[in-house]
Amino acid sequence: MNTRYRYLTSDSVRLTAKIKNGTAYLFLTLNYGYVEHRLVRGKPKRIYIPLVVSTGFSVAPKYWLDGDFTPEARRVMKRDCQKMTAAIETQRQQIFATYNAVLKELNVKPSPQQMLRRLSTEASLQVRIKLADYARDFARSPDCRSSATRKKYETISELIDHLEVIRTLPAFQRFAQGRGPVYLNSFNLSDWNDYVAMIANARTSIPLAVKKYGAAGVEFVQPGESGYYALSTAARYQKCVLSLLNRARRKIQGLRFEVDLDILERTVATDQIQEYLTSDELALLISHRFDQSGIENVRKLFVLECFTGVRYSDLNTLLSRTPETLQPNPRMPSFQAIRFLAIKGKVQIILPLFAPALEILASPPRLITNQKYNDALKVMGRELGLDRQQHVITRKADGSVTDRLAPLWTTLSSHSARRTLKTLLEAAPLFCSRTLVASMMGHTLRDRSADLGYFSLTPDQRAQALIHQCRPNASELPFTLIAEEK
Repeated sequence: MNTRYRYLTSDSVRLTAKIKNGTAYLFLTLNYGYVEHRLVRGKPKRIYIPLVVSTGFSVAPKYWLDGDFTPEARRVMKRDCQKMTAAIETQRQQIFATYNAVLKELNVKPSPQQMLRRLSTEASLQVRIKLADYARDFARSPDCRSSATRKKYETISELIDHLEVIRTLPAFQRFAQGRGPVYLNSFNLSDWNDYVAMIANARTSIPLAVKKYGAAGVEFVQPGESGYYALSTAARYQKCVLSLLNRARRKIQGLRFEVDLDILERTVATDQIQEYLTSDELALLISHRFDQSGIENVRKLFVLECFTGVRYSDLNTLLSRTPETLQPNPRMPSFQAIRFLAIKGKVQIILPLFAPALEILASPPRLITNQKYNDALKVMGRELGLDRQQHVITRKADGSVTDRLAPLWTTLSSHSARRTLKTLLEAAPLFCSRTLVASMMGHTLRDRSADLGYFSLTPDQRAQALIHQCRPNASELPFTLIAEEK
């Protein structure tokens, strides 16, 4: 039987759209084929053997449904259409290039099976999607059901966009391992390491610095300095990128990465540092005075945080408010308090002021940036002699746990003050109500929500009750906790 192949250079490109479970998909199908001439029972027979390559693109459905489009939707739709057109032309050219390469290699025209086998292993055939664009499209898709999730992935897309430029900066060269844009189908260990290094070593908020001064305005830490982003925040940003990569692997058929995601997951670690100041350490902090004005200013800020429990983001509001005298229950003594709306959670808080906090507010300290504040806290703690050993527990994604000891001053941060106040109020000798402490700190006890529905004190009554609960045992502390009634 004589067999001869002839490759059909005429091709067709078919673009179809489907909407499934609220998500729109575009399917690009490229049709090629072979004509096979055979002699069957002495008679020539012409058989067409098709070669079909189909690729699916997921797009936000609002850009492809009928109806009026906003200017933003039109701009995004135009950008998406340009990407689709470029992807179609790229695949056409790559399929022909693959055919010519196989033809040159075998010196005979390849069969459909040989072409499909080569195309299935050809990494260059995959559509080059930028990881930042994929994160941005995911943030705008119906899969992101909450505004917090959308905002989180919008931030991730911004960080990855900035990484492409930051990689070329001289200040980043001691960390950089790769160059150029970050693509899904070519994501490798260098991209991952550069992303982790950028987050861990930035001295300022990356999006804010780029918005104000451009990519060149992003500064990086020197040896011995701590970065702007907390360890938990850096780990969360790493996990977000991993979740994006895993989602892309599930959704995009034939997508392959140049790195094993399981290996990356084992490198994501979260440090749990249970640092707080004991009552004796608090007494030392209150009584000590530093000669350097900068360190003394940091001491005042830390004392204020330790006895109010506010987050760093609320310090500016706290310093700008004037204390007021409250006495919701006439049978109980009056007390000083400050009312404010917490930035996180938008919770209204009535903050009872203990004596050390009132003393600081009499001559308010100067607020500095969070990163400089955290660096200065470690210097202050070292000079103050806060050498008590703390357990630093590192948990990795593969389940391994390591426990090491570190001096207290090396782990101090602005959030240490919240842990200190909560531990002081709920532990011996005060044993304050957990519900009252949670109300003061803006926390919600979700595990007892049904029972809390019957706890009917108003916020100012809870603040007064907290002060009253502290009063009987406050004398056992090595410092004055309750301010005298005026």
